[in-house]
Amino acid sequence: MQTCCQGHYATGIQDYVTIIQNCVCGPTGTGGPCANKCANEYCLDGTATTGDSCDTCLNTYLAAGAKCDAQTSTGAINTACLSDQPCNDYITCANGCP
Repeated sequence: MQTCCQGHYATGIQDYVTIIQNCVCGPTGTGGPCANKCANEYCLDGTATTGDSCDTCLNTYLAAGAKCDAQTSTGAINTACLSDQPCNDYITCANGCP
């Protein structure tokens, strides 16, 4: 995700991360496909270490066509983001970042 809009859309980026967390971790941090592998990282604070099991799980489940698709405009993440105005504003800005 582009960083040029994060300072202007802090609520939007937080909403975006929360939407992803709800999908990959489950709404209460349990039950999602990455809940166990990301319990001490992404499900806790929205971060992951490149190359570890949490990162691998996120890449698997956020891929185009996956359960928590964050790549396509009709995927689960972008669909949820469209209904959240701060998230939508952030994504609109980020898509225009250089």
